[in-house]
Amino acid sequence: MRNYLDYSGKNVIIRTDLTGGQGCSLPDHCPHLIRRYPLGRQGEPEEIAAAAPSPGGDMSAFVTGQALIVDGGFCGN
Repeated sequence: MRNYLDYSGKNVIIRTDLTGGQGCSLPDHCPHLIRRYPLGRQGEPEEIAAAAPSPGGDMSAFVTGQALIVDGGFCGN
């Protein structure tokens, strides 16, 4: 199986954004789920998008082989 190191010398950047808990359309029906977020709410799609730098942008030029977790602390709870 190949991984990001196989491609790093070829100027290929590999990054994964792991998102969760965004824009629940029925927040009143799942308060038990909302309580699991340390921030006390789900994220908005704009917040998720703002957390991840553009793949072609300057902020991600030297980032490869990383997984960015954008879930309001849900996984750590």
